[in-house]
Amino acid sequence: MSRFFIDRPIFAWVIAIVIMLAGALALMRLPVEQYPGIAPPTVGISASYPGASAEAVADSVTQVIEQKMKGIDNLRSMRSTSDSVGNVSIILTFEPEADPDIAQVQVQNKLQLAMPLLPQEVQQQGVSVSKANDNFFMVAALVSQDGRISDLDLADYMVSNLQDDISRLPGVGEVTVFGAQHAMRIWLNPDKLSSYALAVTDITAAITAQNADVSAGQLGGTPAVRGQQINASIKAQSRLKTPEQFGNILLKVKTDGSQVRLKDVARIEIGSESYDSVARYNGKPAVGIALKLATGANALKTAEVVRKRFADLTPFMPAGVEVTYPYDTTPFVKISIEEVIKTLAEAIVLVFCVMYLFLQNLRATLIPTIAVPVVLLGTFGVLAAAGFSVNTLTMFAMVLAIGLLVDDAIVVVENVERVMSEEGLPPKEATRKSMGQITGALIGIALVLSAVFVPMAFFSGSTGAIYRQFSLTLVAAMALSVVVALVLSQQTLFQRRNGVQQARLTRWPQMGQPHTIHRQPDNFQFRRAVGAVMPGKTGLHPRQPLFPQHLIAQRRHSQCHRRTGDAKARIVKGQFDIGTGKAAIGRRIIGHQFIHAPVELIEHMIKGGLQQDLLAGKMVQQSAFGNTCRVGNRLQGNIGKPLANHQIQRAFQQGQTDGFGVFFTGVGSAHVALAGRERPKDTGWSVSFKRQSTPLPQSCQKDSPWKTAHSGVVGLSRNTT
Repeated sequence: MSRFFIDRPIFAWVIAIVIMLAGALALMRLPVEQYPGIAPPTVGISASYPGASAEAVADSVTQVIEQKMKGIDNLRSMRSTSDSVGNVSIILTFEPEADPDIAQVQVQNKLQLAMPLLPQEVQQQGVSVSKANDNFFMVAALVSQDGRISDLDLADYMVSNLQDDISRLPGVGEVTVFGAQHAMRIWLNPDKLSSYALAVTDITAAITAQNADVSAGQLGGTPAVRGQQINASIKAQSRLKTPEQFGNILLKVKTDGSQVRLKDVARIEIGSESYDSVARYNGKPAVGIALKLATGANALKTAEVVRKRFADLTPFMPAGVEVTYPYDTTPFVKISIEEVIKTLAEAIVLVFCVMYLFLQNLRATLIPTIAVPVVLLGTFGVLAAAGFSVNTLTMFAMVLAIGLLVDDAIVVVENVERVMSEEGLPPKEATRKSMGQITGALIGIALVLSAVFVPMAFFSGSTGAIYRQFSLTLVAAMALSVVVALVLSQQTLFQRRNGVQQARLTRWPQMGQPHTIHRQPDNFQFRRAVGAVMPGKTGLHPRQPLFPQHLIAQRRHSQCHRRTGDAKARIVKGQFDIGTGKAAIGRRIIGHQFIHAPVELIEHMIKGGLQQDLLAGKMVQQSAFGNTCRVGNRLQGNIGKPLANHQIQRAFQQGQTDGFGVFFTGVGSAHVALAGRERPKDTGWSVSFKRQSTPLPQSCQKDSPWKTAHSGVVGLSRNTT
């Protein structure tokens, strides 16, 4: 798989971008909560039986509904509450793996079987079914700051104008109003009821029959007489609104024709619907509305929507009424998530600093860092697919995963650099070989780590609900880190190096034309770079690029900079190669550092049939400042001019040399390039290095802060023992 993406770098970047886009879209839709949903799914049933006692409600409503709630899938338990006001609340709890939507549908189907068995009053009031969390996530309150509006008036306003509006907002599961409304209170006199031989049921029946909208028909309805132009509905009776209207309700007609009305046996007034509780906020009249979060809703977004809606409705509220939020859980959710995000950012910065501290290479540090946003955003996509939420535990898992997800990219970078350093392969070929070596190891590491965390997802009960999201988030991040390492990280290793510079270096042996690559001062840590390889009669045409990197660069104050790998390790490797005859190494006069050529290039050179002192004294040299400055010895000339090219080619053709090497130095940098053909295996070779300083011509000193160009010669001599 790695070879496929190495040959198709654009496709690899497209995959990474798609992963990031999918994760970003999922992040905007994921629910946000402080902790995972530990509580199992619940479905609530609520009903009202006005005027009934708690015992009557339990016998005639609660038990009837409970008996029909049998045979529902994944139903764990059921609890109910019946109060003296006539309210019924039944909560059905399901197994954690149950689908809340399917559970609600099944409860509604069972409830339809119980509806015909319920009292008529309950059916008229209606029975509601809702899925929501057990706990309120927010309570809003209307407060009369000047005290002119009573709590009953506030409750009436809340129910009439706000309750339905708020309950329809996205994310709101269930709405409960804390506060009693106005109601018509009828206080019966038992003595008068007894004297008129009336029972409470007679009073209830009379009120129900006479407090109703009754239609008397239609005037001008079809079929109508010719010329009829008026069409109107006639209402014989409407609902009663005042105590006087309720007092005139007819209860009984005696044998003597006298009538008994409600006002004869009761005291009628407008009062509170319930006197069980009184709502106050800081001692002022108030009414509260409690909100439950819908299953799977985003608490932060829902709270924001609710606050915005109340803000829009505030200008239309009565004077002196303000909206407050005495209870709101979302600030704690927001603070906890923000703290985890802050920790996540700190972890990313610390990981970057630690990597740079030990790798000592900005490029090698940035490549693993690129994997962090790709993996994190991709993990959010996995959370959305699994039905998880953004909470403290999932974010904590991402914090822990940061240190693990960069490991794969670091392994890829370091192994590719090692192959390039030890074997002299170009970046693309080194990447191919490296990925063939470590792909299995990367997958194995991910499987081993997954084997540690995956069992946590299979815990049962509330423990499993807590750790399931944590473990699967961590495993998803590690799996994505392997994918990114195999797909993306390897691309960033050679794309930049395979650009214009690499293309030119590759074409030099093929074209037979030396070229010059300049790096402008102050923009790069290498002041200037010059190098060339000429194919002679040896026929050295490398199948692969031989110059993916410059060998060594001398900067100001005789500092030594190596582009890749550990300098000490390269020196040790170079010493080993000298002893085994695999490489040629020249020692710098100052600083005792080594110039270590690529292994493949050295192998070509050592295998070449070179004459004694082939390179020493037969090397073209040039300063790094351009065509106007040149420093040379026997094969003098400017390699940028055709004359020098003809001289070099003629030297090959006349047999003056079997190979050609160039060692160019500028005031701020030094680079080596060598070439040759096969030589007998039984011949030993030695290496020499000579350094020289040459004053620059006046034409060069005008454009340069330096007055002297440092040059040198690498000599490869055959032993004559």
